[in-house]
Amino acid sequence: MSYILNSISAYRTAQDEGLEVADDIYFSAALAGPVTALVASHVMYNWIIPDKQGVNVAAAQEFLLHYTENLAAVCWNSKLYDFPAFPSLVPDLDSWLDDDPFGSNPPTKLQVLKNATDWATNIGHPGPANPAVGQIFSQSIIPVMFAEVAQEQKTPAQALADAEAQINAIFADWRSRGLVGG
Repeated sequence: MSYILNSISAYRTAQDEGLEVADDIYFSAALAGPVTALVASHVMYNWIIPDKQGVNVAAAQEFLLHYTENLAAVCWNSKLYDFPAFPSLVPDLDSWLDDDPFGSNPPTKLQVLKNATDWATNIGHPGPANPAVGQIFSQSIIPVMFAEVAQEQKTPAQALADAEAQINAIFADWRSRGLVGG
């Protein structure tokens, strides 16, 4: 058994490439931990509408309204990778997960994701999602920290200090914009 952080992407890629390994990839709810069974969802988006710096706020708001209105198409065209923030706007989602229209073997492989909101949370939990945490995640600062140690490029103390410096700089930047508290 192994763990894939971006499992749906790895799975769909294997499927699309016709690789036999696709049939061997399965999904699981969060594994039990010392307090609860909870997993950070790496695909939750942070949509932020800036109110300064010459950004066209009206266009940004219109984009979000259009995107939300079309969540069913977003979900379908992502091959069920992008789940809706508002499930009622994708009324077919449960039936798609019960019988994957994109050829899972078995077709019920994605059923476990039907209640993912019960055991998934935002990156940064227990705090709120915010742009600083999103940037840290998207830049893979923590995985790089571990990789540098595993590949003996840095000592654990060096890798931790470097990651901490990057993270502190990111939070300072977002705080200076008034978009992250603390």
